[in-house]
Amino acid sequence: HFPVSGMRSSGLRTDVWMALSPQERAGAAYVAYARRRVGMTLTAAEADVNRVAVQIAAEDPPDRTRRVPRVFDLRETVIRGIRPTLLLLFAASGLLLLIACATTAWLLLLQSVARARETATRVALGASRMQLAVQHLAEGLLIASIGAALGVVLSVVLTPTIVSMAADYLPRVDEIVVDRAVLLFALLSAV
Repeated sequence: HFPVSGMRSSGLRTDVWMALSPQERAGAAYVAYARRRVGMTLTAAEADVNRVAVQIAAEDPPDRTRRVPRVFDLRETVIRGIRPTLLLLFAASGLLLLIACATTAWLLLLQSVARARETATRVALGASRMQLAVQHLAEGLLIASIGAALGVVLSVVLTPTIVSMAADYLPRVDEIVVDRAVLLFALLSAV
């Protein structure tokens, strides 16, 4: 479906896409989507489209009204109006993650200071630095894993509600889901 708002078929699902025959180009303006080759810039793609348009103009009868081809980046077209909001949301969620990580680290540091006597006793009884580090790492990983699990559960529960509230403002809102990438990010963040 066309993800660009304002198109006549925006939001409509299409079961089959068929190539446009060169003999059927009479009359209307056409919208085409293409994927750029890796490394091809938008300027180079526009020059290539203009070259093909000149070839088509040479083949067509001279009395036809000429249309000038225009090339747009689809991603920029889709998110043009919402980009500042998305960047702000991304920055806010990154800041929230940073605050949560700093708070957890601070709490773990306070806990290790409060357990200084226990640590000194373990050292006196022969515990190595590696054993102490493994113990603190295991405690921290357990706390981070519980926090990540709660975050994933909250995101699974709240995502449909938030998506339904923002459906009128966000492009491609039906693609916003908690998927493997989100779960992998949560796992890596916890670690």
